[in-house]
Amino acid sequence: MSSTTFTLISVSSLIVLLVGYYVQRYGMPPPPPKIAGIDLGTTFSSVAIFQPQTGETIVLKDPLGKRSIPSVVGFLENGEIVVGTRAVEQQEMNPENTIYDTKRFIGRRFSSDDLQFESDRKRYPFTIKLDEDGFVYFEVHQKGVKKQIRPEEIGAIIIKYLRKMAQNHFNVNIPEVVISVPAEFDQMQRNYTTKAVELAGMNVRRVISEPTAAALSYGLHSKKGVEYIVVVDVGGGTMDVSILWLNNAVFVTQAMAGNNRLGGQDFNERIQRMLLQKIREKTRNELTNREDVQQLRLAVEEAKLRLTVMPETWISLDFRSIGHFEYFLTRQEFEHQNVDLFASIVQPIQAALDDCDIGAQEVDEIVLVGGSTRIPRIRQIVGTFFGKSPNFGVDPELAVVIGVAVQAGVVVNGWPLQVAAMELPFAKQKRHIYRREQTEATDERLRKGRTLTSALSERWHSFPIPYAIGPKVNRTAVREGIANWARVTCLTFKEVHSLRTDRHGLIAIRPLANCATDTPKKCPLGHVVTILSLFPMKSYDFGSVMHYDALAFSSTGLSSIQTVNPNYQNTIGQRFQLSFNDVKKMNLAYCHSICPFELPCQRSGYTDPTACDRCRCPNGLAGRFCDRMEATDNQCGELLLQAIDRKQTLSHFGVGKCNFMGSVGTRVNVSVDLIHFVDNETKCQKESYVSRNTVSQRFGLCRSTIL
Repeated sequence: MSSTTFTLISVSSLIVLLVGYYVQRYGMPPPPPKIAGIDLGTTFSSVAIFQPQTGETIVLKDPLGKRSIPSVVGFLENGEIVVGTRAVEQQEMNPENTIYDTKRFIGRRFSSDDLQFESDRKRYPFTIKLDEDGFVYFEVHQKGVKKQIRPEEIGAIIIKYLRKMAQNHFNVNIPEVVISVPAEFDQMQRNYTTKAVELAGMNVRRVISEPTAAALSYGLHSKKGVEYIVVVDVGGGTMDVSILWLNNAVFVTQAMAGNNRLGGQDFNERIQRMLLQKIREKTRNELTNREDVQQLRLAVEEAKLRLTVMPETWISLDFRSIGHFEYFLTRQEFEHQNVDLFASIVQPIQAALDDCDIGAQEVDEIVLVGGSTRIPRIRQIVGTFFGKSPNFGVDPELAVVIGVAVQAGVVVNGWPLQVAAMELPFAKQKRHIYRREQTEATDERLRKGRTLTSALSERWHSFPIPYAIGPKVNRTAVREGIANWARVTCLTFKEVHSLRTDRHGLIAIRPLANCATDTPKKCPLGHVVTILSLFPMKSYDFGSVMHYDALAFSSTGLSSIQTVNPNYQNTIGQRFQLSFNDVKKMNLAYCHSICPFELPCQRSGYTDPTACDRCRCPNGLAGRFCDRMEATDNQCGELLLQAIDRKQTLSHFGVGKCNFMGSVGTRVNVSVDLIHFVDNETKCQKESYVSRNTVSQRFGLCRSTIL
């Protein structure tokens, strides 16, 4: 029986191989496709089909011959819905009913007081509102009727358009799809993307992250000797960097960083601004005609594209308002006008490498994605940074959709793809590094700090946590760093003497620069109990990205990092103690046996694990979120202070517990300096508070105990 089975299998395999050979040799028509790969992008979308018989990937064109379709949907007054280039063409005359950038909102909950959401909403000419659950919907008008359209419905309209392109090309129904999403998308965002596909009448076979798809487009999943892959994606409005770790055909996203204000549009704006100045100098007139401005905008985009393949180009325009204008633009001048933007490209790359704890020399492959990576200067900067040439043989605008189509071929067992490249979800948060412009909208941009992993399986489940210190490591620094965590949380640790490699069962502290210094507080051991691996950051980053202060990445003197909750801005930049956010999250995760999960504290305080009946205020917040002022010793503290326009001195000598509370008027800045304690442990230094409400309110100092 076994011999017969083996023979049948061998014959069947031979037949499959012979069929494949004759298909390629004599050009026999391939069977019609049943599955497509779709890249539903923020700015552009595309669809591709993998041909298993030939290994060819076909990226489909729309009726206008375009492979990259603008992710824009227009609702016309007559009831018609237009997609892509047609939607863009009518956008200027119908901005309030032309919807775009919906990928930024799909599957996300917002609150009405979310500064980032409010800032984004102001940027768009169409109406964006929130439902009672915090999900976005858009208001459009057709035939005099107001309609509510959700992001996933816009996505479904675009997917239907892409599906129709593919079906028209092959003259067959295509019911299934593999679709890409950003690696940072959480499960809800992935679910709503899937919902968009289902609304379009298709079945989702797999959801794949965009960086993984880009790597697949180059066949890196099967290339020998490849371990670390960096994907640099510079699109029309954003830059994203992802670091992938490839192990046995499994992609693991190790780190992500990005700049949501760095892309092709930013380069265009610099050139457009320069040309407007040239027009003023030549004609002594302002270019204000709307059609003329749009003509200039399109000409700048075309000139940028020409400069990617030639060193110089002419811009020649006939404006309706001021007549003829021409300018000779060189690649050198283009690069000079954008010199600071090009310089900022390396910042997200370095941030991602820091998060992953690897150097540029350890990266095996660099993949460029996004139309803006065609710019020669960007390729040069990336290549110089890594000391090797990046991959750009695949069209950067189509790399993702080609990789998605390859994955679709894998899903349906398409020959000659034999090994499925899998991926694990990204469990950490993407770091955003913004280029700070002197505009209110940019200043309101937020940057989230590191958070605790939501995967319960990746947390520690038994205590004390064993740790071993490797050779050539400052043992005193490590032990004192661990003691810092033990003092403020319920975590316990035990030193052992075997450096096993199983990171899930042991903290193995090896000779890394950040943990080998003479300063104990420079050893970021908090990452070990957060994500079960040691990710050293900058030397002053003790346990959390929140130890960067507000100006850490600023080149303009403006704040470059803001907390998600703006009221917590004073809690970051704490380089001499654990950040409040880290301690809070650690206690919530690990101290359930001591403190209940439902905390009695209000307004973002938390329970001290050593005294569950007391709410603790954020270090550095000057007590703004205390539910009540803690008790004060007799003749030590004040309750009726009033903020005035000169400095007041409050002092107390001796051992005691002192708290102060006072009132402050509208938009008054209160600065508090606590200079000296007898134990030389200053709990609050240079605290500041700005009243933003329209009514007088009270402020307080918290954690100002004299021991």
